[in-house]
Amino acid sequence: MSYKANSTTYGGKTKSQIASLTGMSQGDSVYNTDINRIEYYTGSIWANEDLVVCVIDSGGGTFSEGQCCHWVNDGTYQKAVALSQEVNSGEFAGIVYRGGTGAGTEIVVAWKGIYPVKFEGATTANFGVSLSSTTNGDNLSEGSVSVGHFGIVLETIGAAGNAKVLIGGIETF
Repeated sequence: MSYKANSTTYGGKTKSQIASLTGMSQGDSVYNTDINRIEYYTGSIWANEDLVVCVIDSGGGTFSEGQCCHWVNDGTYQKAVALSQEVNSGEFAGIVYRGGTGAGTEIVVAWKGIYPVKFEGATTANFGVSLSSTTNGDNLSEGSVSVGHFGIVLETIGAAGNAKVLIGGIETF
């Protein structure tokens, strides 16, 4: 059996290199070497099967990589909403992968897969991750894996920052 690499429009690139691409057309593809996923250009933003494209709701704000947010479907768009706003039963939360600022701006939110998650302090590999009750969506708590955790930390970090987490879907109850 022979091996043939996946064919993409732009080959393999890091997230930073993808962000600097110009002249893309809807349907173009690139292999994101940071997350080991093929991404497709929607006509305005890069996404893949682990990600949900959302529009920042009318409340505006800034959504940064690794930050938690939740989204609601208003019938037209998936609207990203800060965790500081009310989260209703049956809505989904996720981790921002491509952020943005201001109402109407498209962002990309991971709801499954391996993605960087922002922690306010040190965290330890193999611990579970859950949402904590914070006002800005930046704080996540971690501890021994148990009910209520949405992911598992894959790397230890000694201070605040982003750590890779295996995200398993975040539905609020």
